[in-house]
Amino acid sequence: VEGFLAVPPALARRLMPRRPAWNFETSSGRLHHREARAFRQWLDDLRGLFADRGGYPPAFEQNLQVWRQLWRVLERCDVAVLVLDARHPLLHMPPALVHHVSRTLKKPLVLVLNKLDTVCPDDAQQWAEVLRGAVPGVAGVVGYSKEAMRHDFGGLRVGREALIAECHRAHEEAVRRGSATVTHVSEPCSQAAAGGGSTG
Repeated sequence: VEGFLAVPPALARRLMPRRPAWNFETSSGRLHHREARAFRQWLDDLRGLFADRGGYPPAFEQNLQVWRQLWRVLERCDVAVLVLDARHPLLHMPPALVHHVSRTLKKPLVLVLNKLDTVCPDDAQQWAEVLRGAVPGVAGVVGYSKEAMRHDFGGLRVGREALIAECHRAHEEAVRRGSATVTHVSEPCSQAAAGGGSTG
């Protein structure tokens, strides 16, 4: 976790492309042009960063359409949910994404430790405690597994219902703090719990 926290905010901002400023009067053609130009600039900056630091650049998404979808989903959501492999959560938790959600958008972030059936309960509980307490912006941590689990995970709540409850709790807390507005988040969540939507 120390390595994750050691990533400077300025570097975290550079590692994820930002959507250019826009408003509802911006035409779709103009916005697409601005997004494409900003994305090309980000790719150039990133290549320069890797050249300065040396070594090989990591694999990263270079399709602008994927980033456009991510930008829009994050702008519209009340609570962001990030699914992490419970065997090594930090490997699947990009500092740039955490920074963008929690600091730029100021939205609550709920982490899901997936594949709980592959780890021992003590490890999962310790990861949940560390992620909840040490990583800024993390509003909650729950567990999930498609496979049946034979162990009790103690204080780590598990399953779809736990995720929905944690998202409601995180959103209500954000509303109390004034960083979110009241919305009707319950309907899509309830549909997902009933199997009417995909939750991963």
